[in-house]
Amino acid sequence: MLLIWQWDGSWDWGWLEFWDWVGSGNDSGSTTVRNIGLVLAGIGVLIFAMRRSIVSGRRAESAQQQSETGRRALLNDRHERAVELLANRVLAVRLGGIEALRRLAEEDPQHYHLPVVNQFCAFVRHPTPDPDLIQTFVLDSSQGMGVPIVRDDVQHALVAVGRRSEAGIQLEQTTGVRLDLRMADIQKLLLTDSNLNGVIFEGANLSYPRLYGVDFSNADFRYANLQSTFFPRSSFEDAMFDSADLSH
Repeated sequence: MLLIWQWDGSWDWGWLEFWDWVGSGNDSGSTTVRNIGLVLAGIGVLIFAMRRSIVSGRRAESAQQQSETGRRALLNDRHERAVELLANRVLAVRLGGIEALRRLAEEDPQHYHLPVVNQFCAFVRHPTPDPDLIQTFVLDSSQGMGVPIVRDDVQHALVAVGRRSEAGIQLEQTTGVRLDLRMADIQKLLLTDSNLNGVIFEGANLSYPRLYGVDFSNADFRYANLQSTFFPRSSFEDAMFDSADLSH
C-alpha cells in the first residue's frame, strides 16, 4: 500500500506493484529509487559522522582536562619543592630555590605570582638562619664605621621582586596587593632598573643603598632608615616619607 498523489491535488491510498514497477524497465522509477537510496545512505553516513564527532570531542575535552590536571599537579609540586629550598641552611640551595620560584611565577603568573612575591618578601624580612654565612662589611668614611652588606640570598630575592613580570604587576594592581617589606634589614642594597612601585618599606633599614633607575612610586617609607641614600634616575611620585631618617 502506497500513498499516491492525485491529479486533483489530494492524496489517496492505492495499490502499486512496487517491484514490478521498478523491474519493468522504467528508467525513471529505478533512478528515483536509486536516488532515494543514496539520500538515505548519505543521511546515515552524516548521522554516523556527527556521532563520531561528538564522541571524539568529548574524548578530546576529557584528555585536555586530564592533561591540565597533571600539569597543575606538576607545577604545585615544583612550587612546594622550591619553597622548601628557601629554608635550607646552604646558601647555594637557597639561591636555587629563589630562581625556581622566579621562573614559576613568570611561567604561570595567574596562579603563582602573588604567592611567590609574598614568599620573597617574607624571606627578606625573616631570612633563613645560616651559621656558615660570613657577614661582609664596608667602611663608611663619613661615619667612620663598617656597614653590613645585604646577604646574597636576600639580594637575589629583592632583584627578583624588582624585576617581576608586567603580568604579575598588573595582577597586583587588579587585586590591590602591596608588597610588604616592613622592618626589613636591607642595608647596602644594590638594585638597577627595578619596579618597586607601591612597596611598603615602613620601618625598614634601607641605609647606604645604591639604587639606580628604580620606580618607588606610591611606596611607603614612613619611619624607614634612609641614611646616606643614593637614588639616581629613580622615581618617587606619591611616595610617603613621614618620620623617615633622610640624613646624609
